[in-house]
Amino acid sequence: MNSPIVLVDCETTGLDRFYDHAWEFAAIRVDPDGHTAEYQTFISDHLPDRIDLLPPEFRADYEARYDAAAARNWDEFPEWSAPIFSGKPVLMACNPTFDVGHIAKMFSTRDTRYRYDEGRWSTRRAALPWHYRPVCVEALAVGYLAGRASRGDLDAGLNLPDFPWDSSAVSRAIGVDPDAFDRHTALGDCRWALAQYRAVMGS
Repeated sequence: MNSPIVLVDCETTGLDRFYDHAWEFAAIRVDPDGHTAEYQTFISDHLPDRIDLLPPEFRADYEARYDAAAARNWDEFPEWSAPIFSGKPVLMACNPTFDVGHIAKMFSTRDTRYRYDEGRWSTRRAALPWHYRPVCVEALAVGYLAGRASRGDLDAGLNLPDFPWDSSAVSRAIGVDPDAFDRHTALGDCRWALAQYRAVMGS
């Protein structure tokens, strides 16, 4: 491993990429020398009214765990998270499009610059501090299973998951019990994703 990897996860007020926002963020950074560090924070810049639209179990989790006194706002996030994203790490998650999109929003107020050029306004966004190609741990795991199946290595009763992939089923198929992790908390899901990555990559 030549580049740092960072497992990321966000707990959000819903699934809408525009109207919903992260209320919890966590990351696990693994450096090339094997040093591992965990990070977690709550995010204040979200609309609490959106919480009322969540399924009851997710609403209850928010009400039980969200700590407004410890929360950071978006303006603080780029500086606070600088050690996590230093060295242009590769981001990983079980659904990186979703999580990385929400994290990028926390950089948007600081990184967007407006300019007037040749008679029109345009925006120029500064480069985000991670590699532009995130990795889906679930897709990595399914590829691993497909490779084993092609060599006839899979156990007789184990079927390759079909679309749409069930993340818990994929995890169990590679020998990682999802119930062993504090699921649907940001740090718990990061730990789960890292366990799957290590199960597939052998390190």
